[in-house]
Amino acid sequence: AIAYALINSSVNSISIINRTIEKADALVHWVKSISNIPINVQSKEYVNTQTREHLIINCTPLGMWPDTEQVPMDMDLIHENHILVDTIYNPLETKWLKTGKKLGAKIVGGLDMFFAQGLASADIWFGEKISEKIKLEVIKKGLKLELC
Repeated sequence: AIAYALINSSVNSISIINRTIEKADALVHWVKSISNIPINVQSKEYVNTQTREHLIINCTPLGMWPDTEQVPMDMDLIHENHILVDTIYNPLETKWLKTGKKLGAKIVGGLDMFFAQGLASADIWFGEKISEKIKLEVIKKGLKLELC
């Protein structure tokens, strides 16, 4: 889903950094089948070679409750030009995001993505725009209280 969203945005290229090379190669093959955006598989060390702003999206469960001390990459590779996006919503701010923020990176947690996926699913299941009827801020506030 994230690769599809990136394809439909204004990114110039996509680099996949995956713990399993076979899964990374499969994703590269899929993206190439539907898009002309340059895509490749990179090592974790590649992240630090970029001098321009660089978006890094964590799509792993590393750092999710109850294993909140795990991080998806070497934190020494993070710098102030990075934008870190985590798909994890529990905890609201993972160790990866907290550390990235301390290192000067911009951070985005996974709670909004969690809600967007749920509302999109409800729209499909019920055949109507449930997402337009939901008071999202009230739900978010309640969930944040539960998670904190």
